[in-house]
Amino acid sequence: MKLGHIFDVLWGRRVVILASTLACLAGGLTVQITSVPRYEASARVILDYVKPDPVTGAQVPNKMLNAYVNSQLSFIRDYQVAIPAVESLGMMDNPDLLDAYNALPDGKPEYPMWVAQRIMGALNAVPVEDSSILEIRYRAPDPQAAKVVVEAVREAYVQGTIAQRAISSQAGADNLMARAEKVSAELKQAQDRQTALEKSTGIVMQEGKKFDVDSARLKQMLRLDGRSYVSQPYYTAASVRLAEAESALTEARRVLGPNNPALKTLEAQRDQLKLNVDRIGSGDQQMAAMVATRDRLAAQLADAQKSKVLSQRVDVMKLRLMQDEIDGYTFQINEMLKQAAELRQMSTAKETSITPLGPASAKPKPVFPNPLLILGGSGALGLVLGVLIAGMTELMARRVRRAEDLQVAAEAPLFGQIPTAPQVRRRAAAWMRRRPWRHRRAVAA
Repeated sequence: MKLGHIFDVLWGRRVVILASTLACLAGGLTVQITSVPRYEASARVILDYVKPDPVTGAQVPNKMLNAYVNSQLSFIRDYQVAIPAVESLGMMDNPDLLDAYNALPDGKPEYPMWVAQRIMGALNAVPVEDSSILEIRYRAPDPQAAKVVVEAVREAYVQGTIAQRAISSQAGADNLMARAEKVSAELKQAQDRQTALEKSTGIVMQEGKKFDVDSARLKQMLRLDGRSYVSQPYYTAASVRLAEAESALTEARRVLGPNNPALKTLEAQRDQLKLNVDRIGSGDQQMAAMVATRDRLAAQLADAQKSKVLSQRVDVMKLRLMQDEIDGYTFQINEMLKQAAELRQMSTAKETSITPLGPASAKPKPVFPNPLLILGGSGALGLVLGVLIAGMTELMARRVRRAEDLQVAAEAPLFGQIPTAPQVRRRAAAWMRRRPWRHRRAVAA
């Protein structure tokens, strides 16, 4: 089908298209006239997700920004915000709403939810482009009423955020305390097992249950055993005098005769000093014997202690592993108690990362009904609908408007055409000037 043929069909069905367009325009005009004007009020809040939370210090990761903003938008349109808002507005005690709710049939929602639905349908929230600001919007027949409602919704949103954090923090603290109690029970069982093993093996642990007393005692023994007890020569006063007497005696023998009284006196002194030195030397030998005996005893005790430590090595390792388990339980409990205390502190905090931005404002002109949008949309809809109806009508009742239409309808070749009369030809020429897409003016024979 050529473009000119399509225009012919539309022009031939122009009445249908015009009627459809006018009908839709009439419907749009009726909506424009009968609709109650709606004024839009808005209130803004700043989401300080770029800065750390004033209570928790947490910060929203960049990858989670869209999810965080979407969750805030959903929260604003939730019952957790709408119900406190209608309560602050006093709508719960409205007699008209009570009567309307009581007149509802069975299966109706709860009264607070039903009242909240009165504002949720006109409530919306959108993020402001290229910023961390959320804009809460509400539409109402009166601009002042819209401002009051959107202000109440914003306040309920801020307070609901604080309450939601308090509830989640308290629940988290309770959960941590319950887990801490379970871990405490496991810690008590581990300590009982460790105590039972210590009693059965006789091993005494020290220094945070990491080292046993027997091993520490063996280290001390080995440290003492490493000291040197080798006797070294030393000189006493008697041995010095003996050496001096020996020297004097040797010198006297060179000059004195063997029977000289002075020589005899020196020999007697030398003999006396020698007796003294021998007596002192016997005491040193006794001392050396005592040291050797002590060393042998210490070595025997060290060997016995070493054997004892080696025989207890497996049990000591078990006790150390038990102590590691106990230390792990203790660390978990301390961390849980610390986190629970922080969460309880968060549950009582009133600070939030959501800050109201300025007072609520309302547009002076109604946002609904919009004449341009309603009339333009209804006219376009009527035109499209008329074209569709004209096309369907043409398919159900085809008409011959061209020679080609007759040839297609008869399924036979066209042998000739009869020209129109001059008057008809003039009319057809004038008609063709109004329809430039026509290429031939003729009537099929």
